Amino acid sequence: MPHFDDEPTLPTRELLLFGIPSVIGAIIVSMLVHQFSDLVAHRLAAASTLAGMPGNSFRRAMFETVAAPSVTLLAALISFAAFLRFPKNLFLGALAFVNAIVRLPETVTLFIQLFFRPRPVIVQVQDGAILSVAHNPTAEIVVLCFLSLTLLFVAVAIIHEMSSVKWKWLVALAVYAALIPLQPLMMKIIAPLVA
Repeated sequence: MPHFDDEPTLPTRELLLFGIPSVIGAIIVSMLVHQFSDLVAHRLAAASTLAGMPGNSFRRAMFETVAAPSVTLLAALISFAAFLRFPKNLFLGALAFVNAIVRLPETVTLFIQLFFRPRPVIVQVQDGAILSVAHNPTAEIVVLCFLSLTLLFVAVAIIHEMSSVKWKWLVALAVYAALIPLQPLMMKIIAPLVA
């Protein structure tokens, strides 16, 4: 019976030399995509309100809130597909992972707040937008639950496919931990460029 070994992993020096810039570049690209998606969602919602289309400010705010994680999911799936096509490319792996986890805490937090507080509540979302939940938020809960679970499973699949990285689960936790302070810092730098 043949014995299959794991694929060879990158040496630690090469992983540090190419991995850290790949992660930083992936964070920058991901933040640009997310800022642009927020800007487009905001402009589309404002245009529909100005055009006199039916809907109120809650629907507009909910559209903006759900549009951002949806674009995140789309970006994660596209970058994951590119990573599966070129599995040795560290940048594509980092981009897929960052896209999968960058909005996961925000999406899960909003889902939990909507699920456990069905009464009217004011939720603070990204960029200072205020979302007032004054009706039955069942549709939004279902969408945010789906997005949260899908982003989580895509992130796990990406980590599993990173066969060229030693200690891939620890590296993924380190990247996630580094993303927490890097994301607001890079957002301050990138936000004026996109707006």
